[in-house]
Amino acid sequence: MAGGGAKSLLWQKIIADVTGLPISTLSTEENTCLGASILAGVGVGVYKDVESAVNKILTISNRVEPRADIHNVYNKAFSVYKEIYKATKDLFRELYEIEKIF
Repeated sequence: MAGGGAKSLLWQKIIADVTGLPISTLSTEENTCLGASILAGVGVGVYKDVESAVNKILTISNRVEPRADIHNVYNKAFSVYKEIYKATKDLFRELYEIEKIF
């Protein structure tokens, strides 16, 4: 995880719990530039491939593991959301058509 949201431990936990995947944050701040330099290094032959460059250059500053119980709650809520969506999507289309009249 990188960027502004990566600075928030709360967002790291939410994303880990929603996706069910561990979240790692990098020790670097300028990750876009770092990514470009990694690709340039691969392009000019300094590194064999992107994976080996990443393994040599990047360092993880924090890792958040997903909580299975919370992940299950998110999955259940998403299942309910999908059912609600299926049951109401045609109604929203009708509302949209009505709104176009005005």
